[in-house]
Amino acid sequence: MASSKRSWKLQEFVAHNSTVNCLALGSNSGRILATGGDDRKVNVWAVGKPNVLMSLASHTSPVECVKFDVNEERMVSGSKSGTLKLYDLVQGKLVRTLPGHGSAVSGLDFHPFGDFLASGSEDQQVKVWDVRRKGCIYTYKGHTGTIRCLQTSPDGRWIISGSDDGTTRLWDLTAGKMLHSFQHPTGSVQCLQFHPNEFLLATGSSDRCVRYWDLESFEMISCSEEASTGVKSIAFHPDGLCAFAGHKDLLRLYGWEPPSCRDTEAMPCGSMLDMAISSNQLISVSCSGTNVSVWVVDMTKMRMTDDAPERPATALSQSGRKAFDRGGHRPATSVAPRPPASKIEEEGDDASRRSPPPDDEGPPPADVFAGKLGNARTPPRRPMEPFRMPSSEDNAHPPKARPAERVAPAADKRGRQSLSEQEGIDTLLKGHNTLCKVIEDRQLHLRKVHEQWSRSEVKSSISTAVQSRNDGVLVDLLSVINLKPSLWSLGICAIVLPALNTLLSSRHEAHQQSAATTIRLVLKHFAPMIISNIKNAPADHSDLSKEERYQRCQGCWSYLKKLSDIARSRSQEPGSVGTQMKELHMAFAVLDT
Repeated sequence: MASSKRSWKLQEFVAHNSTVNCLALGSNSGRILATGGDDRKVNVWAVGKPNVLMSLASHTSPVECVKFDVNEERMVSGSKSGTLKLYDLVQGKLVRTLPGHGSAVSGLDFHPFGDFLASGSEDQQVKVWDVRRKGCIYTYKGHTGTIRCLQTSPDGRWIISGSDDGTTRLWDLTAGKMLHSFQHPTGSVQCLQFHPNEFLLATGSSDRCVRYWDLESFEMISCSEEASTGVKSIAFHPDGLCAFAGHKDLLRLYGWEPPSCRDTEAMPCGSMLDMAISSNQLISVSCSGTNVSVWVVDMTKMRMTDDAPERPATALSQSGRKAFDRGGHRPATSVAPRPPASKIEEEGDDASRRSPPPDDEGPPPADVFAGKLGNARTPPRRPMEPFRMPSSEDNAHPPKARPAERVAPAADKRGRQSLSEQEGIDTLLKGHNTLCKVIEDRQLHLRKVHEQWSRSEVKSSISTAVQSRNDGVLVDLLSVINLKPSLWSLGICAIVLPALNTLLSSRHEAHQQSAATTIRLVLKHFAPMIISNIKNAPADHSDLSKEERYQRCQGCWSYLKKLSDIARSRSQEPGSVGTQMKELHMAFAVLDT
C-alpha cells in the first residue's frame, strides 16, 4: 500500500564549527548544497550524503551569502567585509576575488549568459560584475535599506532587488537605469522570484504575504492571505504552474489568478531558506546554529493545478502575458520607462584601473548582456533519481556528518578510470615515510621551543624557532606571540624580521597570513621608534646602549624595506594573494614618513 506521507527529513548534519549564516541549493539538480559560516569557510555538500565534498577557506571574515551558477560548476560567496569570491567547482579552487562593497554582501546571482554576476549589500547598492575583466561595471543606487535578495531575469536583461526599505526595484541592464520601483505596504522584502516564462514576479516579505506583479503594466496582480510567519523563500514550479512559499515550519502552495492557497504542508524544519525542484520533488534546506537540515516534499501528492495544460514558451502565454525571450532580444514593456528615481554610477573607469581590459573589447554595451540563441548556458534538466522516502529504521539512525578541514578533490569529469583499491593504498603509502620524517622533525623542534617557553625564556624560544629553519614551527610560535604584543621588544623584532622573507614569499596562504600579521604588529608598535632612532643617530659612540639600539633599528628598517619590496612584487598576483599583498604594501607607507 502506497504511503500517504508527503514530506520527510532527508538528513540533518553539523555543517560548520560555528554558526551557519547562509546556504544555497543548486537550482538545476537540487543535488548540491553550499553553506557559509562564521568560521569564514564555504563548505560544499552532495545532498543526501554524510560527508563534505570540499571546504573552501579563502575569506577573512564570516561568509554571509552563497550562490551556484545555473550549470552548478561555479559558485560565488560574499563575506561580511563586502568581498566576493568566485570558485571553479570542477577544479576545486578559487579563481577570482572581487572587492568593492562597503559592508556585508547579502544577495548574489549569476547572469544566465556570459561571465557576469550581480551582488547586493548592506551598503544599499546593487553591483554588476564582469568576471572576465575582474571588475565592477555598474553600481545601482536607490535603495535606502539593506538589500536582502536579488535575481537576474531569465532573458538576462533585468535585475530585480528587494530591500529592507520595503521596495523592489527593477533595473534594466542594457539601458543602465531603473525601470520601476514596486512598493510594499509594510515589511521588508525577504525573497523574490521571476516566473520561468511569463513577465511575472513574485515577492515575499516579512508582512507574511506573497505578492505577484505584472512586469508589463508594473501593477500588482494579487496578494496572498497572511500566513502565520514571514516568507523566507519562493520557488516557481519549473513549468510555472504554481508558486511555493517557504515559511517557518510550513510550506504553502499558491496560485495567483485568482489568488488562492491550493495546499499546505507542515514540516518542523525551521525557516526554509532555499528550495529547489527536481524529479517531482521539492528539496528544502534550513539552518539553526551549526546544523543544517534537508527536507523533501513529494509534489505528486500536492494539489498544484486544476488540470491546466502545460504552457508553451511562446510570445504570449496562455494568461495573455508576454513571455521572456531567451533569444537575445530586449524584452519590451507596455509602459514607457520612467526617469530613474535613483542615482546610478557606472564604474567602468574604476574597473579598468583595477584590471586592464582583455584584448578583445567584446560586444557593444547594448548587447553585452544578450543571450545567444544557439549557445544558451542553461542546460536541459537531466532526469535525476528521486530521493527515497526513509523507513522508520532509517529515521531512527539518521546519518551524521562533520565539516572537513581541507579541500577534497573535485570529481574527475575527464572520463579517467578510478584507481583500484590496491593502487589507491600504494599511492597513499608512497610518501608515508617522508611525511613521518617531516612530522617527527617538526615535533622535535617544537619540543625544544616549548621547553624554553616554559622557563619564560621568550627570546630564546623565538631564536630556536628561527634557527630550526622549519617554517611550520615558526608559524606556530608567531600565532601565539602575535596575540600578545606586550611580549615583543626591539630585540625580538631583529630576530624575527629576517625570517619573514621566506614566509611572505611562500605559496602557502597560512604562512603569508602569519607573516603579514607579524609585519603589521611590528609597524604599529615599533615603526615610530625605528624611524626616530635612524633620524637621530648617536654622535657619541661611547654610549654602547644607544649604539646597540641604533644598530638594531637600522637592521629592522633594512629588513622591513626588503619585505616591502616582496609585498609590492606579489601585489600583481591574481586573487586573494594579490589583494592581501596590496593592503600590506600600503601599510609600509609609514616607513616613508
